[in-house]
Amino acid sequence: MVLTIFLIVPIIVLMPIAQEQLLIVIQKIPLFISWFQHKAVVWLSHHPASDDLFNVAMVKKKLAEHSQKIGNLVSLFMQTAAQSTYAIITFFANMLLVFVVAFYLMRDWPMILENIRRLLPSASRHSVCCVAEQANAIVSAFLRGQLLVMLCLAVIYSIGLWLIGLPIAFLVGVVSGLLAIVPYVGFIVGISFASLVMYIESHSFMQVMYVLGIYMIGQIAESTFLTPCLVGDKIGLHPVAVIFSVLVGGYLFGFLGVLLALPVAAVVCVIIKNILSHESVCS
Repeated sequence: MVLTIFLIVPIIVLMPIAQEQLLIVIQKIPLFISWFQHKAVVWLSHHPASDDLFNVAMVKKKLAEHSQKIGNLVSLFMQTAAQSTYAIITFFANMLLVFVVAFYLMRDWPMILENIRRLLPSASRHSVCCVAEQANAIVSAFLRGQLLVMLCLAVIYSIGLWLIGLPIAFLVGVVSGLLAIVPYVGFIVGISFASLVMYIESHSFMQVMYVLGIYMIGQIAESTFLTPCLVGDKIGLHPVAVIFSVLVGGYLFGFLGVLLALPVAAVVCVIIKNILSHESVCS
């Protein structure tokens, strides 16, 4: 209930600001298009085509010689595009399926746990249930901590971009913070879009450097303070263990390893502690 209020109230309060800045983005789309067009025209005017650089007759000859290969390439391109479209549709269908399954799991979760409890051997039922409850508490704490990290990053980016005069500072900062749930995605998307908008608005590379500095501050704060303190403390991991887990997860399993490193490490720690405590009691 508290988490729901924590999420809904800021959305209701900040929605008018987000709507206003979204309208600013829509109004500036013609400016962005004009900027790209003028940059392309200026570049082409300073780099005129010559026979040495672009020989039309030679291009036509090569096209005629390799027409069969070009046809095969076009066919391969169309096949790849069809497969990619199918993959995109499958991805969104799977995402929808995940939400549906998650809804029914949350609705029937107490009944599922009770049935699992009955299937366990009576000798180990208590210890297994204790481990499961501790793991559930740790994963819940991880999600709450991750939400706090996202909120802090959104505040840092929004305030920093507002201070340097970005017109859509709030919108870019909030999107960057929300996307921070996926490692590096929020940083990359935010810094790219904010730098582009800032350069178009100010035509100053110094302002772009300010944007880079703000996002570097946010990234350093996330990796050295926010994640170790807000996530690591809540799941019972030392800040050094948090950094080490993320590095090992990324090295062994790539992007997915970075995403799941902390909850997996915390659950493993719970299991090891229960095993050691059980052995000490038995001895």
